[in-house]
Amino acid sequence: MTIENFSAANADPDLLSELVSKPTCTVRYEPLKTSLEFDYAVNISTLGSLITLQSVSRHGFLARAEMGTTDRLELHFIEEGYYHSETSHQNVAGGAGQAFLLRNVDEHRIVCRPGTRQTCVAIPVERCARLFAMDVDDPCAELMRFSSVADFHSGALKSLHGMTSLLGAVDSGEHPLADAPLGAALLEEAFLSVFVEAWPKLSGRDASQKPSPHYVRKAVDWIEAHAAEKIRLEDIAAAAGVSVRSVQAGFKEQYGLSPIAYILKTRLRHVHRDLLSAEPEVSIAEIARRWGFLHMGDFAMRYRKLFGRTPSQTRHGTLDRF
Repeated sequence: MTIENFSAANADPDLLSELVSKPTCTVRYEPLKTSLEFDYAVNISTLGSLITLQSVSRHGFLARAEMGTTDRLELHFIEEGYYHSETSHQNVAGGAGQAFLLRNVDEHRIVCRPGTRQTCVAIPVERCARLFAMDVDDPCAELMRFSSVADFHSGALKSLHGMTSLLGAVDSGEHPLADAPLGAALLEEAFLSVFVEAWPKLSGRDASQKPSPHYVRKAVDWIEAHAAEKIRLEDIAAAAGVSVRSVQAGFKEQYGLSPIAYILKTRLRHVHRDLLSAEPEVSIAEIARRWGFLHMGDFAMRYRKLFGRTPSQTRHGTLDRF
């Protein structure tokens, strides 16, 4: 049973990026806005196969993390504030009292609002797979049925969140279970069991999507890199190395969207990110134009349909529950 701890608190984003990248993943921090200070305190604990990261930031930050692997899940419990994470597969966020689940994490872009305190637990997929019932033929497909966002105010998820305090507990730099390997192993197993049993599940075909075909992932990566430009279906197909018809069929099968609709959703996500992080003097219209939206009425309607709020509500911090 491996038990390790690492703590850092710094007002220098470059130094903190270097320190945190060593025990976890490659990560790059920067202030939320150039006019704001930067501060971030983090404690990282490893207990068996679980890595727990407890963090708090008074001023908020932007970050880009590269995991180097997609064989783990991330559970994020937002205790205070607001935290938004965008990966190549998901775009999820949570406010105080909410938890969200990231799957197939390779890299993700993070917006952490001022005053945010959260706990993240990284879980190897294969550890969860062992705990599914014997009649579950495909554990990875079963994990795709897990809801992306849940409340943890009560019930079993409240207990699951309580366990994160034990997973990340530190006393004078040493985990309290460092000399109790059996207790540590039981805590690890209990956390995983409660997670697999109690985390909310979705039903239906869309909740258990198959992994993206290689050419769809290539198309998505190309769209992300060129989202601010004029994009033709022929360009996407050429980047993916398949026909236009294959691209259309692949996006419909994987996302239930046409490539054009996926591009629109991607651009709206970029607008959402910029609204959270841009300087106050940068107008909403300027941000919208940056991502190809020239008609403000149509843009506002599409934005509200996707995010459940107006662009101005996002800009001024009016956060509805996801």
